[in-house]
Amino acid sequence: MGIRFPNSVGLAAGFDRYARFLPYTQRVGFGFIEIGTINVNASKTPDSAVLATLDNLKKATKYSKNSVQRRGISLGSLHDGLTKQTEADFANGMMLFWPYADYLVINLSRPNSPTRNPSLEPKALTSFLTNIKRDHSQFASEFRRYVPIVAKVAIDHECNEHIPEILLSLKAQQFDGAVIAFENWPDISRVADYVSQLKSTNEDFPLIVVGGIRSCDDIEQLMAAGASLVQVFSSLITQGPLRMQKMISNY
Repeated sequence: MGIRFPNSVGLAAGFDRYARFLPYTQRVGFGFIEIGTINVNASKTPDSAVLATLDNLKKATKYSKNSVQRRGISLGSLHDGLTKQTEADFANGMMLFWPYADYLVINLSRPNSPTRNPSLEPKALTSFLTNIKRDHSQFASEFRRYVPIVAKVAIDHECNEHIPEILLSLKAQQFDGAVIAFENWPDISRVADYVSQLKSTNEDFPLIVVGGIRSCDDIEQLMAAGASLVQVFSSLITQGPLRMQKMISNY
C-alpha cells in the first residue's frame, strides 16, 4: 500500500464510526484504525453525522501530530447498485475526508451490495471501479497528495466463488489493496486456507483480513497465509483493552 504501519493489527470499521475514540485506540496500541463506515449522499448537504466526524478528525489531526497510528476512512453509499449515484457518493466522500486519511476504503460489503452476488456482471464492476479510480486520481492531483485506496468486500463461507474475479478487477484498476471481511466461516483455519488461495493468484496485492480473530494464534495463521494486515472488532469488546494490548505487543 505504500504506507509504513507501526504494527500489523488494526481496529476494524464499525467500532469508531465518528472518530470519537482515537486517543484511546492509540493507547491500546493498534497500528491502524478505520473510521466509519461514513455514508455520504452527494445529492444532499452533509448531515450531522458527517459533520461531527469531520470535526472530530480535524481536532484529532491538530492534537495528535506525533501519533504513529495510521488512519483509514471507510466510505459508504446507501444507494444500491453500481450506479452513477453511488459513484458520486464515493467521490464526494473522498473529497471531504481526503485531508484526514492515511488510506481510503470504498466499502462494497453492505448487505445489498452487488459484490455479494455471484452473478455480478464483470463489465459493470470494471466500469464502476474505473470511474472510482478516475475520481481518486483527480483528487490526488488536486490535493497534491496521494492517499492509497482499497475496496472492502464481504466473503461468505457459502458464497465466495466470485471473489477472485473481484480482486483481479481491483488489481487491474490499480487499487492499492482490499479489505476482505469473512462472514459465517466455521473456524480461522478455513479462513487462512482461503486467504492462501487468494494470495496464490494475487501475490503482490495487499490483503487486509477481518473476521473471527480472537488470539495471537489466529493472527499468526492469517499472516502466514499471506495477509498483509489484520483487523479485530469483537475481540476488543469481549476481551478488553488490556488483553488486546498484550496481543498487539507481539506484532
